[in-house]
Amino acid sequence: MIRKLRAENLKFEWLKVDQSVALKMFEDNRYKTEQIPTIASRSSVNNSVTVYRVQDHIDISGGPMISNTSQLGKIQVTAAHPLATEEGILYRFQGVALPSQLPLNSFVFDLLADRARKLNTSWLLGEPVVLEQEVRKKQQE
Repeated sequence: MIRKLRAENLKFEWLKVDQSVALKMFEDNRYKTEQIPTIASRSSVNNSVTVYRVQDHIDISGGPMISNTSQLGKIQVTAAHPLATEEGILYRFQGVALPSQLPLNSFVFDLLADRARKLNTSWLLGEPVVLEQEVRKKQQE
């Protein structure tokens, strides 16, 4: 899949939108709509939220290090943390993605990947309830 994305050379389009527009864009995602006011309040531009678009996909982001998919380098998903929510379990996926112009030896990349395995609680509202041990117990039963 990464090879296909590289070959397609899709542009990451940077968009700065007003908080009200972001709330409308993500109105079907409760978690994002809860985060948007905090993100907007931290913005250097009045109540704005940075989103990136690649074709039909739009998401909130602090920004990619690349301008198009041809620059995709080494990518690794390092963790899927189960979190308790009112609706049930929500998984937070984390990983490392480097641009192709940044070659790293495997030792350094492994250090980054090890750090990326730890739960990143930024932008999580309240104190997250991590269910990894509970999920493992259920899987073993």
